[in-house]
Amino acid sequence: MPDDQAPSAGGPSSPGHALARLAGLGDWRLVLPTRAVWFSPIVRQVLGFTPTEPVTPELLFSRAVPEDRAGAANAMARCLQDGTPISRRDRYHHPDGHVVSVEVRGHALRDAQGNITGAEGSVLDVTAQIGAQRQLTEALVGTLQTISRIQQMRDPYTGGHQLRVADLATAIARALKLPPERVRGVSLGAAIHDIGKLSLPLDILNRPGPLGPLEFALVKQHCAVGAAILEPVVFPWPLAGIVRQHHERMDGSGYPDGLKGDEILLEARIVAVADVVEAMASHRPYRPALGEAQGLAELRAHRGQRYDPAVVDACLALFEGGYQWPAETPVWGAGGFG
Repeated sequence: MPDDQAPSAGGPSSPGHALARLAGLGDWRLVLPTRAVWFSPIVRQVLGFTPTEPVTPELLFSRAVPEDRAGAANAMARCLQDGTPISRRDRYHHPDGHVVSVEVRGHALRDAQGNITGAEGSVLDVTAQIGAQRQLTEALVGTLQTISRIQQMRDPYTGGHQLRVADLATAIARALKLPPERVRGVSLGAAIHDIGKLSLPLDILNRPGPLGPLEFALVKQHCAVGAAILEPVVFPWPLAGIVRQHHERMDGSGYPDGLKGDEILLEARIVAVADVVEAMASHRPYRPALGEAQGLAELRAHRGQRYDPAVVDACLALFEGGYQWPAETPVWGAGGFG
């Protein structure tokens, strides 16, 4: 039975109940056909329901933030319909004005004949945990900002190139209607996609003429070097993968791993397209700018071969719609990235 209905073993004075209260962990149960929802006192406190307030699924889900409301309601409906287990993280508006994040787990209840008679499970308050994760993430992003600034001071061309690529890649990701957090991953990955060039001598990076075969082979290692820099750090986005794969091509002709098609992260395919257009549109140490038109012609010529067709289409549509490169080198926190 739920903890507040079994005081002898797990009631309010028990060590288990005290630990659960400290952890923000409680229970819930929904019984058919009444659809009344029972919450343990801890859950009522976390979600802001009074001790005697009747709760229905409709009332509960009305308090969910709009982005989570349909998913939470559908998860409950599937559990009651076919027994699909519930495992979600949702956000709810507390009556005092703040938003709580909870981890909800649940399973169907069945009678002796196997008919579903309700559902029950647990609720864990993860608001503080998510807040701490957010602070850690922002600290990691701050570290990336510092590295990017160091690279821009050491090699202004590469630093400015990365941030212009990030501006275009962000616009492409939004045009593809990726979720906001995934867009941010594209933005950050693009803003440091050449981080591995920190390992290259400046006389190679700034060589006014063409590179020899050995020098070019050394430059090509920047993808793997950049990924190796990032891999030890756990980010909420696949930054190491983006950095490693941004020179891969859909037909397997890229480097360093010769990946093909969907073996390449979508984020890396987006950065690859933005990288090609910006590189051809801008001056490089070994040649003058070829122009934006030539960069777009490269995409059209190799759409579906080297470059993801959906990404190419989104990029071309942006320029046809009037996309403009930033008037000045973007800074972190502008253009939607950082």
